[in-house]
Amino acid sequence: MKKINRKTVPLCETGVVEGFFGKPWSRAARLRTIEFMGAAGLQSYIYAPKDDIYHRMNWTTPYPPAEWRRVSEVIRACKKNGVKFIWAVSPGMTMHYCRDADFELLAEKFERPVPDGVSSFCLFLDDIPPELVHEDDRNAFSSLGEAHAHVCNRLFERLSAKVEGARLWMCPTDYATVSPTPYLVTIGKLLRPEIGVFWTGPKVVSPSITVDDAKTFAKIVRRKPLLWDNYPVNDYNRHKLNMGPLRGRDPELPSMVAGYFTNPMNEASASMVPMLTIADYLYDPAGYDPDESERIAIENTAGKKGRAELADFCDAWPAGFFPGEPKTELQKAVERSRAGNSADLILILKRLESLQDTFKSTPELKFIYSDAAPFLKGLSLYSRAALLLLELKDNPSDAALRRSFKREFIKAERSKMQPGGGHLLRKFVNDIYETT
Repeated sequence: MKKINRKTVPLCETGVVEGFFGKPWSRAARLRTIEFMGAAGLQSYIYAPKDDIYHRMNWTTPYPPAEWRRVSEVIRACKKNGVKFIWAVSPGMTMHYCRDADFELLAEKFERPVPDGVSSFCLFLDDIPPELVHEDDRNAFSSLGEAHAHVCNRLFERLSAKVEGARLWMCPTDYATVSPTPYLVTIGKLLRPEIGVFWTGPKVVSPSITVDDAKTFAKIVRRKPLLWDNYPVNDYNRHKLNMGPLRGRDPELPSMVAGYFTNPMNEASASMVPMLTIADYLYDPAGYDPDESERIAIENTAGKKGRAELADFCDAWPAGFFPGEPKTELQKAVERSRAGNSADLILILKRLESLQDTFKSTPELKFIYSDAAPFLKGLSLYSRAALLLLELKDNPSDAALRRSFKREFIKAERSKMQPGGGHLLRKFVNDIYETT
């Protein structure tokens, strides 16, 4: 993808946090994403895949030499593409916050990339037990919030002494709320003002985030939050993609946060279209048009030869939870078919049925094929079953056609994919079959 010449400057730091559950990105996917970020204008990359065992579950163990060479390669790729690399560690599942030995292990883990020029760091304390689990910690601290503030402050002092201009951000355990929980009130009171605090909005996956939401959270933690936007991430539902544009974000929101980081899908290449719309929003929130941004994003990623097919694919995988989200062409065609006019739906289904082969054979779409292959297969199977059903509806006595439909529908069901937004095609097929 060619570099996009932005005419404006973002109102906050922009970036990507590789922070999902599930298999981390491959080497190729990560490097491709960083190159994409440099072209799109997403400024900073946070390395934090939950299932990297050295990042989270086995954080006390240093990265083996071979693994560290891969990390160093990512740091170099960030430098090459004008992207700031931010190093994260997530020790909260096992750390004793009061133990000097545990703190030394944590500090050494954070200091490991400093010789590579890294000066920005994240301590992630999310998705862990909401209370102190170790007896020595319960004896040393009055609450989890106090323990977390203590470790963050101590780590910031250590890094500041070692790294000029060191930055430290933390993700709290209570990260999805606009209510003043005791934990967050303690964090706001005790955490050093230089340390940034992440927040995902009112919910873990927030359909909408307003300026008032950001102001409320900022008041609780006594600083502008760093927004960790869980869109387009799909680790919570591995049977759908989120290919639609960003919606539901207040135009003034970027001015109310210290940074805006999108958490992508496990499918790195498939994340590029929605991430491009997020970049468009961050560089021009007042003028952002989701649908126009998606159209341009599709052309930028697939080129002229692949844009029609990628547009069909994106149309089949909407987010489905943004307020006021318009219906896709597929959804509207299904509604018309239910009302008795299936002509448009048949045309769309025929295109969707063939997308798997088209993506595989079109050079402009091969970059996304490996990521999208299971979803392309599921989409093809459901489309084929729906086409056979519509044919069966006109020929209900055709026993061979009925057997073919059942066979294809069973294959589609085995894929467990959810194209169309939720179970749109599955429900359509079931409903029509009951009356056929």
